Amino acid sequence: SGINAEYGEDKILEVLSTSEGNILEDETAIQVLSSSKVLANEISEKQEIAAVTEKKINETRQEYLPIAVHSSVLFFTISDLAAIDPMYQYSLPCTSTSSSVPSTTPSLTTI
Repeated sequence: SGINAEYGEDKILEVLSTSEGNILEDETAIQVLSSSKVLANEISEKQEIAAVTEKKINETRQEYLPIAVHSSVLFFTISDLAAIDPMYQYSLPCTSTSSSVPSTTPSLTTI
């Protein structure tokens, strides 16, 4: 689309610079201007569609914002627990269910 627009601009400038006499009587100039107008209308329609799509994307993004905020608070709360008490630094790996040794402490998933 950008290449077509540049080509259209170049063609218009070429026709205007080479036109002699009344430009309204130059059939080539009229055809170039008409095709440029069609191209400009197509670009405008695509821009309108892009604006609607962008609005939908932004609305959908806003729907995920509350869970993103909650998740980030949860992540940083858990990661900062080791600063409160060093026990928390080791508590999550020790309660992991991937260990072959059965754990006597309750796992976080059952609490």
